[in-house]
Amino acid sequence: TSQDGQIGIVLSPLWFEPYSTSLEDNEAVKRALAIELDCNKHRTRDRGILHSVPEGLRKVLNYIKDKYNNPTVYIKENGINDYDDGRKSRGDILNDTFRIKYHEDHLQQLYKAIM
Repeated sequence: TSQDGQIGIVLSPLWFEPYSTSLEDNEAVKRALAIELDCNKHRTRDRGILHSVPEGLRKVLNYIKDKYNNPTVYIKENGINDYDDGRKSRGDILNDTFRIKYHEDHLQQLYKAIM
């Protein structure tokens, strides 16, 4: 095109790990990833409480790279929710070591996926 635009899709995938080393558990993970990343791209859902699993980011990116011939990937959102009952002081809010560690851990895994 004259503007060099791009069209893509937005996914919010989960990563799965087998419960054990059994063939059955490994096959279940393959099916879950196929549903999550390969054929269920248009679903909506409420995920409820999200957990921090930095390694999952690296594993999802490596899966996409290997399965789809290393396409361009944009990470449009990556954050963590935090419960606040209104009792945090301004100092606690500004010294948010929880969120700093969250982003550091995810950036380290992103670096590992790129390298």
